Amino acid sequence: MAYEKDENGVLCPPPLHEWFGLSYSAYFVMPRLAMEAMPHDWQRRFIALMDEVEAARLMTPNYHVLRDGVEYTLVKRYDEDDETSRDYEFTAYRTDPWAEYRHGDVKELCPSFKEPA
Repeated sequence: MAYEKDENGVLCPPPLHEWFGLSYSAYFVMPRLAMEAMPHDWQRRFIALMDEVEAARLMTPNYHVLRDGVEYTLVKRYDEDDETSRDYEFTAYRTDPWAEYRHGDVKELCPSFKEPA
């Protein structure tokens, strides 16, 4: 992480570090449907930034992303009748309405969304 000095000579962390705050999040994921709900000018600026990343040859691995939510994880006992039986956990994949970028409705999925002027 590259720190920079502010106008007073104080070392400051990068702006994105500040933006993420104390979330401990290592990734930022945004559904395509959400990005396409933004104004065209915003989309063009986003594309320009992604083009800058590509031009810098910043290569990252491909990822498979699952939506967070308790409905995706299930914990069960190996033997329901045996209290000493150990638990096991598995992920149940369900349809993610945000993945429906061709036919999704942002206003239905996020009623608080206010289209920028």
